[in-house]
Amino acid sequence: MIMQSNESRNVMAGSSCRDYQPGRDYQPMRIMLWGQPRTVSTAFTKFMTFVDDVEEIWFEPYVFSHINEKMASILEEREAAMAAMVEASYEDQRGKLRPLSSFSFTSTKNELEAPRKDYRRKFIFVKDMAWAIHGRYDCIPQKVPVKHVFLIRDPQRFIPSYLVHMERSGVPVKSWLLAHKEDQMLALWRYIRENVDLNPPVIDSDQLLQNPGTVLAKLFAELGMPWKDSYLEWSGGDEFLSRWIAPLEGVAMGSKVGTHTRAFSSTNFIKVDMSAPQRQELSGIAQDAVDIFLPGYREMMQHALH
Repeated sequence: MIMQSNESRNVMAGSSCRDYQPGRDYQPMRIMLWGQPRTVSTAFTKFMTFVDDVEEIWFEPYVFSHINEKMASILEEREAAMAAMVEASYEDQRGKLRPLSSFSFTSTKNELEAPRKDYRRKFIFVKDMAWAIHGRYDCIPQKVPVKHVFLIRDPQRFIPSYLVHMERSGVPVKSWLLAHKEDQMLALWRYIRENVDLNPPVIDSDQLLQNPGTVLAKLFAELGMPWKDSYLEWSGGDEFLSRWIAPLEGVAMGSKVGTHTRAFSSTNFIKVDMSAPQRQELSGIAQDAVDIFLPGYREMMQHALH
């Protein structure tokens, strides 16, 4: 039996998410991919959209629940502009895309735990950010089959890219990932190991890009999913978005500011230059952020699939 730490029990004791009582319907495996910014997690989500046996694709429901909860006033100010942008961008291919206002921590947990009827496929895929669920572990699905996967990257590589993205998006750099001086990914990984799964799969995104066939075949074996080499290439269009359970506004904004442009148009995983900037080349805020995330990255890398 995996025992809960005192910290984990305290988090659960402060729960604000109501538990869903599942029925006896067939329950597909929920695959929860926890990422950090700039770790090719969106491209990974597109890749999973074309995998057999995946019935649902969820895109950052906890991120957008957090935005709804913490940034309501900002959203109200931008509502008209965002609505117009959505109408122009995705009106003809909404599919399962929804209004941003429909996402909350409680509704996300309840929907992910709800029974599925008449499903022929075996998996539900959910991609989200570790920072978004920090302090809200009670809202992680628990009463259904769940497999957690962690997508990490060297902070000396992802932090500079993240800061550039935040500046381009007009969001304060100390929001979200850097709102607190702690490694939310490491905390979540340790929580899952203590309370759910002693050995959840860990993937380094740079190793994924260098050797996608090898890394993904091992991951699929861990998840009990049949692997095909043909999965390594997929369609370059954005029609796949109609299958995603995601906010209309979030998808449109990601395209507008360029956050998801490359991922949405991707057709495969592309090798990258593995070099990282030297510490002295980083800004002061980047150095501070790297100092927060580098120890956890090194610890988790010891468990990464190769």
